[in-house]
Amino acid sequence: IGGGAGATASHAGKVALLKEMGGCELEDVDLAATEELDWEFHPLQVAWGRGDEHNTYIVAAAVFNPVLLMGFFALFYLAAALVRACRCCGWEQAMATSRTPGGCFIPYLFLLQGTSLVSAQLAFSPARNGALQTILGTSVLLLCLASPLVLHRRVLRHVRTRAVPTLDPALSPPPSEEGLPRAPGLSGWKRRVYAFTFGEFIWVSTEGTYFCEMYGIVFETIKETALWFVPLEVAQILALSLLSAWKPHPGAECNIRNALITLMCCVFFLAVAIYRPYYAPMENAITFALAGSMAVSMLLLTIGIASDVAPDSALYSVSIHFLVVSGYLVIAKAAWDLACCVYDIISGRRTNARDAARAEAMKVDPSFPAVAEPFASNRSRLNG
Repeated sequence: IGGGAGATASHAGKVALLKEMGGCELEDVDLAATEELDWEFHPLQVAWGRGDEHNTYIVAAAVFNPVLLMGFFALFYLAAALVRACRCCGWEQAMATSRTPGGCFIPYLFLLQGTSLVSAQLAFSPARNGALQTILGTSVLLLCLASPLVLHRRVLRHVRTRAVPTLDPALSPPPSEEGLPRAPGLSGWKRRVYAFTFGEFIWVSTEGTYFCEMYGIVFETIKETALWFVPLEVAQILALSLLSAWKPHPGAECNIRNALITLMCCVFFLAVAIYRPYYAPMENAITFALAGSMAVSMLLLTIGIASDVAPDSALYSVSIHFLVVSGYLVIAKAAWDLACCVYDIISGRRTNARDAARAEAMKVDPSFPAVAEPFASNRSRLNG
């Protein structure tokens, strides 16, 4: 499922936020409102205190969204502990089997938009919110802003030394054992369809480690030359929240804020169009359409607000239609990522490639830890 699902999670929050940009204020995240936030911003939908209090759902989202993310971390590490206990393998192998902690990247991206938005709302209006709410918002916002640095330090800076892209075994299978015929790889139209759908390369761990199994969800669909795309996506989420939390006055301030959001969406779209960061052309095509529809929608909305056209004009109508298309693309991409995840599990394409690379590393240096039982069946199937 990998980075593709992470991109889907981040786009869901961005589309949810952009659909509220009907003017100079956001409809569902106004500080004066006591109604529930959209579930994309506050999945638990609980209030902090009485439902009619000031900022009741804003404060609840700032508190419970990080708690929810910590819950995901706890579940993944609990799963790793259960795997270690049941299969009597090493801790690193247990974390690799349970995809710990990389699996938390998907809920992190999904929760980041709402958490950074509500915390910025609390931090940017101290006179209105009071000391305690301002301290809460500032603290959570600083954690959100620090999260990309943690992601870089823990994962991204190690990718080029602990992982390497290799050709998918389905496109170029390894030589079979002596005396047995070599299994043919895909060719012709089947190879082209497979390469378009899944890409030609798979990230594998180097030096016999389990780095890709543990952290691959963060980067495993992205090209080696485009690893910068991960922090770019996180930065866009944070910048969108900061700009949306700005409460501009109607007129020049509102137009400047909207223009900055539009510029940010256009830059992201151009980055996808020029660099095509994913290995799979299908992934690039869907992300291109999604980023493009959001950029066009925001551009038309900004022009409409700056020109003071009527809300029922064709300009607003077209902007809304593009945003609706973005929503459908997010849903379609989520379904596609789920289908790819199921296929990946059934076929073992990534597991096979990584097991083969680890087995080769063990031949070079037998001091590397033996491959755990969960991987043995896939390696046998690959060699057969």
